[in-house]
Amino acid sequence: MSDSGPSQVLVTVALETLTQSPSGAIFGEIAVEVVEKQFPGPGWNDFVVVVLGWWSRHCTELLRGSNQEAELGFMDGPFSMSVEVASSRSWTVQFLRRRAVSGPAMTGSQPVPGLPNDVRVAPLAFSRSVALRGREVLHECSRRGWETPELDSLARANDSLRSELGM
Repeated sequence: MSDSGPSQVLVTVALETLTQSPSGAIFGEIAVEVVEKQFPGPGWNDFVVVVLGWWSRHCTELLRGSNQEAELGFMDGPFSMSVEVASSRSWTVQFLRRRAVSGPAMTGSQPVPGLPNDVRVAPLAFSRSVALRGREVLHECSRRGWETPELDSLARANDSLRSELGM
């Protein structure tokens, strides 16, 4: 990436796609927008509540400085984002796909073709998008009367992240 400044990388969730399985798992479309593309791809459906809970916890740790890197994964599929703290004003993100290296038990990761590698992002803007999407999902699930332990976990992680962000 060029040194012109951080790229806009934001989390999106299509609230109208949220569904709850008979076991209580909540699914919906979630993606990360980067350079006018969606990662892992348009219409990606995943365990939205679980994923946003993970990402909220990781962003909180990165902002607090208790970790210098984190893997923000999706629950379904082989995709993740590797996030590394470059400075207080910049994180570096790689968009990755896990793959078998030598045999079914060995895995590695490689950059996703068509997406930029080592994207610089503004930590506060990215973390705010995680916090806002988490809050929207929590509100929508509450509106629908859904209650699960995963929602409770997301609520705690979201509160911590919003507190760290001063929201």
